[in-house]
Amino acid sequence: MSYAKHLAHEAAGKVSMTRTRRHDSPAAAAEWAADCSQRTLAVLGGRRDPWAQRIRAPSPRTFARVFTGLDAEAFNAALFGWLAAVQASRPTRCPR
Repeated sequence: MSYAKHLAHEAAGKVSMTRTRRHDSPAAAAEWAADCSQRTLAVLGGRRDPWAQRIRAPSPRTFARVFTGLDAEAFNAALFGWLAAVQASRPTRCPR
């Protein structure tokens, strides 16, 4: 699995855990993003701040805008469908 796919899988898992534990506030999502490495933020599409010379994690306000326009049922269906497809495509044993 490529690093990008690994990160996407990890992020999807964290988002689903966050949502199922009722920590789906914009502040909780921003806190999670703030803990991500620069590489993770880059792979997930973060934008580089030209002044700080680094990729900044999205703010709680950004997550609030995303959550406001998000259909939670459709998001969960897409997320869990994707996770099931990833799981199904994994080899059952390690290659030699």
